[in-house]
Amino acid sequence: MKQVILLFIFSLSGLTIYAQQPEQIYSITKIQKNYAYYSQQAELWEKEVKKSQKDANAWQNYYTAARMNNAFAEADDSRYDMDEIAKDLKHNLPNTFEYHYVSYKQERDRDKAFPHLQKAYAIDPDHYLTWDTFISTAEVEGDTETMKTFFEKWYKHEMYSQGLSAWNYNAIIGLEKDAIFLTFGDNDTYPVWFLQKIKDVRTDVSNVNVSLLSFDKYRIQKFKQLNIPAFDKKIEDSGNYQKHRDALMEHIIKHTDRPVYIGISSPKSFRKKHHEQLYIVGLAFKYCEQKFDHVAVIRNNYENLFLKDYLTTNLDNDFSQSVVDYMNQQYIPCLTVLYKHYLLSGESSKAKKLEDLLVQIGDKCERKDEIANFLAKQNHN
Repeated sequence: MKQVILLFIFSLSGLTIYAQQPEQIYSITKIQKNYAYYSQQAELWEKEVKKSQKDANAWQNYYTAARMNNAFAEADDSRYDMDEIAKDLKHNLPNTFEYHYVSYKQERDRDKAFPHLQKAYAIDPDHYLTWDTFISTAEVEGDTETMKTFFEKWYKHEMYSQGLSAWNYNAIIGLEKDAIFLTFGDNDTYPVWFLQKIKDVRTDVSNVNVSLLSFDKYRIQKFKQLNIPAFDKKIEDSGNYQKHRDALMEHIIKHTDRPVYIGISSPKSFRKKHHEQLYIVGLAFKYCEQKFDHVAVIRNNYENLFLKDYLTTNLDNDFSQSVVDYMNQQYIPCLTVLYKHYLLSGESSKAKKLEDLLVQIGDKCERKDEIANFLAKQNHN
């Protein structure tokens, strides 16, 4: 799943001057940073590997920082040759966890890549970097027991995020029975699988990661489970990846009688094309051909079903708090709808509490001014 387009595109504005010390580097799915940070850290870790070419930790951090640098780089920004880094790593540290993990990431052929991942895991089964791929591979294979095994390891790890679990709990808890829920990236998919496999939360919901549908085995298996006819078009048949992805989603909607929900981070192209059929109900859109009172659904979800304490109070020192804060901005669309409803209904006390929450969310995801302008406009009317 990491090979597909990343779900969350973090802001590159407000660049900060960081300390001139190399730091442990994590994927943007774990900790939110920006281009300036990764660019500087890649330079610092490059110096470290030149000083000590047998330092496995330095190589791992250099590779990750360079990869994140490239992910955030714009047209005029410098990029690293990742294949060259992998080649240098092989020369200096062959047959190490770091070598096999990087070889897995760089190999374009999935059949050739996976043995490297297996070797990395065999060397260090407690290293979290391999776990997500074993989970997604098990999902493709329909191997529930393997998924549970790795989710148990993940649940006990220091990087387990209660905030991400709470966010995804809120995304699925209010969906209709036997719904199909379409998601797109890591942080809106793995936690859903975790909640279903380990916590038995909304196991009736069929979560379909649209990015994974590009794998024939996963698509065939999922469509068979959902009683949806085969979809045999290739990306080149559709014109490009975006059109192919949207066509897959339309195929699912067309060929099922089950309620279909689209994750809040769904592609803009699909939302623009189907804006008249998409109704925000929380952290998801419901696809529906007929109008319905989606505000009532938002209200019920927020007032009666959502976990909300984590939005205001962080009691567990969440490792991925920066990512959680960023993801929480995706409450803004439904909460602004609910806020206007409270004002129109004369429920001033509820409106005030929701106003405070919107301000807090906006402060943590750099949308303070936007929220302030929205509130000022509503209270002026």
